[in-house]
Amino acid sequence: QNVTTVFDGLNINTRNDYGGTFLGQGVAALNEGYGSTFSGLYCAASIVTGNSNTFYGAYCGANAVTGSENVFLGAMAGLNNVMGGQNTFLGTQAGIQEQGDYNVYLGYKACGQAASHANRGSISVGVRTTMVGQSNIAIGGEHSIQSQNAICIGGRIQNAGNNSVIIVPGGT
Repeated sequence: QNVTTVFDGLNINTRNDYGGTFLGQGVAALNEGYGSTFSGLYCAASIVTGNSNTFYGAYCGANAVTGSENVFLGAMAGLNNVMGGQNTFLGTQAGIQEQGDYNVYLGYKACGQAASHANRGSISVGVRTTMVGQSNIAIGGEHSIQSQNAICIGGRIQNAGNNSVIIVPGGT
């Protein structure tokens, strides 16, 4: 029998998740999938399908419906990532509006400032950053980048051009 034991703070239930671990009130509505771990208040509350996801934190991935191989760690990390896959979001509200795939966001509100967007293959390390586009790298805090293939290092860089490299000395 392939079942998952779920303790939601009130009841113990079983689901057809093939070896997942779910812990927290209102956690995981998962109907199909395998090997996912969800822990936190309303963590993955809307997820229906997905494999090998790891979500830890209150409301972490709460509005995700599908998606596989995501790692969301921190309160509200990946909150509205409805169907993105292969993302890693670490930090409170990291990737809170992200809808894309293959992204890595590290830090408080890293790529958590803008309305829904679908970045693909982007990396953000820093606090309170906004990024819209594909294949961008931002290191430092408070960036607002709308471009493609940009590398931004330093603090408070705004609207880097496509295919550009910007370094701001002494930025934080």
